[in-house]
Amino acid sequence: MAVVVCCPCGNPLDCDQLELVVTLTCPLCKQELTLELEDAAGRTRRAVLTVMEGPFWVGEQFIVPVGVDLKIGKATGNWLAMDHDSMAEVHGRMHLQADGTVILEDNESPTGTWVGKQRIVRGKLSSRQSFRMGDFRFRFDLQSSDGTTLSAAAQDGSPSGVPDDAGVLPVMREVQDRRNPLRWFSVNRFLVARWFLMGFAILMGLYHFLHVQRHTASERAMLSASLSGAGVLVLLLLAGQQVTLVHRHLKYGALAMLILLAIADMVWAMPIPAIGCLLMAACITVLILRVPSGGLALAGTTVGLCAVTVLLAGVFIASKFAKAGG
Repeated sequence: MAVVVCCPCGNPLDCDQLELVVTLTCPLCKQELTLELEDAAGRTRRAVLTVMEGPFWVGEQFIVPVGVDLKIGKATGNWLAMDHDSMAEVHGRMHLQADGTVILEDNESPTGTWVGKQRIVRGKLSSRQSFRMGDFRFRFDLQSSDGTTLSAAAQDGSPSGVPDDAGVLPVMREVQDRRNPLRWFSVNRFLVARWFLMGFAILMGLYHFLHVQRHTASERAMLSASLSGAGVLVLLLLAGQQVTLVHRHLKYGALAMLILLAIADMVWAMPIPAIGCLLMAACITVLILRVPSGGLALAGTTVGLCAVTVLLAGVFIASKFAKAGG
């Protein structure tokens, strides 16, 4: 299952080989985040927050940084921005202490923060306990270095006599069915969307460069072609970087950019990239608006492949015309 790392400022952090990383620095706010804690026996632990129930994001997991205040709500600047009417702008806060305990606070939210059947103002969570904010239920887990989850009793080596509430949670099918190969497309849909947008941006920039170049051969036209291609490339690359899990509004930037480019290309009599943009917009819509099933995510991925194929064919045709015109 894909695990997301977010800075308390709301910025998602890309990291290769996350299982080897202990600290990360946010490029936006320059804050250094510690991703692991150590118990009295010297064993390393990693805290993970899982969305167990909710209108969307079921099954998403987030690494909880140690020793920082983390805000949850629907405002964009929160650690987790849950864009739903049941959430307050800043619904609550959580703070992971060095001993593995989470301090959970409600921010006077209308729907409250609940641990079990108890509405709390401030409380403590240990591993495998859950809490609810709005229509979302989260579970906090401490995982050992091999990825297994520890109960509260197992953390200090005491007998497992205190039951946790992991079994009480109605774990959704998306969380349980990890062996389904289609699940990969649903869990990694934001990553897939960004891959598509990066490749699509390069092809769009190349197509616009070739299209402008083939109509005129002057040096000024070459400059215009270069600027046109570079402009489209940069705009789509910037939009693609916003296809992230945690932002409330910025993730729609790529979708808006694709639709605007489709309209512009139709006005400029370039139907091939316009069709590609519309297909890619359909792909992004499926992948980022809400949590799709594995089959639906695969269908969205297939539409994205069609968009890239159409644009690749357009680049090939445009290059042939450019050579013929030269």
